[in-house]
Amino acid sequence: MGDSVTAVASLSQPGKLSTQAAKLSRQDVDRLKNAAADFEALYLQQMLQAMRRTVPEGKPGELFQPNAGEKLFREMLDGEYAKVMSRRVNGTGFKEMLLRHLTQDGAAAHRSQAAAQAVERLRADANTVQAAGSQVVNTGNNGR
Repeated sequence: MGDSVTAVASLSQPGKLSTQAAKLSRQDVDRLKNAAADFEALYLQQMLQAMRRTVPEGKPGELFQPNAGEKLFREMLDGEYAKVMSRRVNGTGFKEMLLRHLTQDGAAAHRSQAAAQAVERLRADANTVQAAGSQVVNTGNNGR
């Protein structure tokens, strides 16, 4: 477990990259970091909005009534809170986990899955060609 924590920490620190991430260009790693942070912010914003829905609002006739402007402000505020929380170095850890998956484990899994799919397509194409070839041969023999 200590090794995985070290790998995640090395990806989240600007100057250090793991061996698998080192194969990616610096620009790709930066783009992945930004995308992971944006995804974490979106997740956190959804979580904050769900939490806010559990808080009862003012009832009709009470002094403080929520209006459309206040609701819009709260949505925007939740979005900003989520952005700030996702950009912190020691935030929720979701961003680092996603980044590690995309650069190490996910890349290897994607390559092996893509290779398996390619092999299956080749087998299917070979079976189709073989079936078409046998039909041509059978048709040629039946025509005599």
